[in-house]
Amino acid sequence: MAYPFAAAPTLGELKSRLKKEFDCEFKSETKVKSGESGEQFIITFFERSINGETLQCVIDLSDFENDDAIVNLPIVKSICRRLRIDAKNFGYTLN
Repeated sequence: MAYPFAAAPTLGELKSRLKKEFDCEFKSETKVKSGESGEQFIITFFERSINGETLQCVIDLSDFENDDAIVNLPIVKSICRRLRIDAKNFGYTLN
């Protein structure tokens, strides 16, 4: 069903579909801020390799309490764009 009638996926559904259908991985890395504080922070992202090129899309999970949280249209479209996936695969056909 095409947008605006397509159901928005949950974070868990999105992770699962990206992995199964597009061979994407969901990763997180701990980084250290430069400077005196040395604070650590975690970066979460989707990663996909196409023809030897590695594509990444950083995702801010602060708005998602768990994998049952709904991922809205602009976020799904942004992830698709960064990972070179046609958003039509998720039912979004309008610009």
